[in-house]
This record gives sequence, C-alpha cells and structure tokens, in this order.
Amino acid sequence: MKFRALSPAQDRCLHELRRGRPIALKEGDGVRLIWCVDQTDSIPVKAGGTLLISGPRARMLGLAETPCQLPIAPKAAAAQLAFLMEARAKTELTPQPAAPYAHALIDLAKAGRLIPAFYQLNKTLDQLPSEGFQITAEALAFQGPPADLQRLATVNLPLQIDGKSIQTKALLFTGGPLNQEALALHIGDVHAGPPPLVRLHSACLTGDVFGSLRCDCGPQLHSAIFTMQREGAGCLLYLPQEGRDTGLSSKLRAYALQEAGLDTIDADATLGFEADERDFAFGAAMLRLMGLMRIRLLSNNPAKVAGLTAEGIEVAQRVPLKTKPHHHNAAYLETKARRAGHIL
Repeated sequence: MKFRALSPAQDRCLHELRRGRPIALKEGDGVRLIWCVDQTDSIPVKAGGTLLISGPRARMLGLAETPCQLPIAPKAAAAQLAFLMEARAKTELTPQPAAPYAHALIDLAKAGRLIPAFYQLNKTLDQLPSEGFQITAEALAFQGPPADLQRLATVNLPLQIDGKSIQTKALLFTGGPLNQEALALHIGDVHAGPPPLVRLHSACLTGDVFGSLRCDCGPQLHSAIFTMQREGAGCLLYLPQEGRDTGLSSKLRAYALQEAGLDTIDADATLGFEADERDFAFGAAMLRLMGLMRIRLLSNNPAKVAGLTAEGIEVAQRVPLKTKPHHHNAAYLETKARRAGHIL
C-alpha cells in the first residue's frame, strides 16, 4: 500500500482498527471479526479464534517465511496475545496458511503505523453488532492511485544549531495515505549551479529533539545542515517516517526488545516489520514538486539511491554523511552496516 491513496472504505477500516475496535470481514454467509493486536486490552480473546501474523514475525518464531495463522489455545486469555511482542517467545501452536486477504490487512496496518498482527473470530451475520463496520476482502485489497502531495506554505526560517545561525527557507507539504505533513528546508539557491545536495531525513523525535544516544539521527541531521551551509546550497527533506516508518510507538517497543538482547532489525521483525518499511516515493514526490530531478544525495544508505532512482530522480552522486560513533550507538551502527548495507 505504501505511498498510495486509501479508499473511503480502507480509511474507515483503519480508523476502527486504530481505535481498538474490530472490523467485520464478510466471507460468503459468514463474517470474520478482526482486531489489531496493537491494542490488546479491548480484545475478547476466546478459544476458536486465530492469530494472524506477518512474515517477519513468523520467521522470528521459526514457523514460516510468509504470513500465517495460529489457533488460539483452549485456555484462551488476552495474555496469549502478548507473546507476539516478546523477544524470545516460544510457541507450540501449529501454523496454518494465512487467508487470501492477509497481505492487504497487514499492509493496511503498516500504513496506519500499527503492529501488523491480528486476532480473528468467526461469526455468523446474525451475531454481528449493528454498528460494526463491514468490509469485503476485495474492498480491503483495493489498490488506489499514488497518493496526492500538496505544497501548502513557504516561509523564511532562521535556525540556530550548536550556537551557529543558519538561514533557511521552509516549504511545507502534506499528503500520503495518512495526509501527513513533511518539511523541506532550503539552504541557499538549490536551483543554481551543480546538482544540489539533498538529504532525506526520517523524523526521529527521540534523537532529533531530545538528543537520544541510542541512534545517530540527531548528529546526522545537524551534520547534513552544516554540510549544506558550507557548500552554499542544499535541501533537507524532513519526512514523517519515524522508526524506519513503523511509527513512534513501535520504535519504542523495538527499543525495549533491544534491551532484551535483540539488534535493531530483529527487534522490528519481532513486531512484524521488515528491516526497513520506508517508501522513498514520498521524498521523490516532494523533489518533483520542487523541480529537483537531478541531485547529489547526502546518505550512507545505498537503498535510498535505488529507491529514488526507481521513482525517476537522478542521483548524480552519493555523498557520505559522517558522524562520530560512541559506546551507546556502536552496536546499532554495526548492525546498520552489517545487516542493512549502510556504508559507514
């Protein structure tokens, strides 16, 4: 689903799941009530239900390589859902093939920054509450067009970082499946001279705002801005993709799993996410609206080069972005280099 527009039905479906309420998926004469386990307190777990988990979580449990379903044990309790987010979970449950709609449901949860795992309970139509939202598998899997992106405002924005003053121009954009806001900061004239330096920076509240030492996001943000200032021009895209686009709540849950001994990639997989959930179409759409079709990318991540190239943006050069590691983030950086291919 990624950078695609949601249909009204998908939008309502996501709203219900985010509120901890079930959706009713119609299947022939019956219906399946589905809750997202992102919020487990409101789920009436009972025997006969099933759990639907994503491929990464199934791999972490040693069950399968693709999404699968697990039957709820006879002594059902809401606590059975907790194992979906535990670092060293074991299960004796036998996996079953996932329903055909599983991928669409998982994609929808990810689009809404929800844990991609679900509790399902079969019902008949006469057992449904009248106010429950109903959707078909076909409507759930609808593939809309690329999401719209609009430029809303432009304003001069002077900054002060580490005691240094920097003049920037801020351009505000809004769009994507959740109609989120994204910011582009221009330093100097990005349309004059050689291809400008561009940095795609995923928002990191803990690192950018509070100076968390668990990652290198804050230093990367500041280093990118200073590099552009030294060059005389550059554009920084500040994108709403917290936690490699898993969201703040899942990022903090992943931190807790890292404290239990997992690295950053296995922590995300335990929650059901791929190693990187970001869609670089968001940044590419911003660059197109600004007329920046040929750039020099300030990044250590070759995947960003490939992602932008696939979206029609010409990356004339990848420029390394250097920060100084320390004992708090050394393991995190080592994992990014060894398992995610970052060139540090």
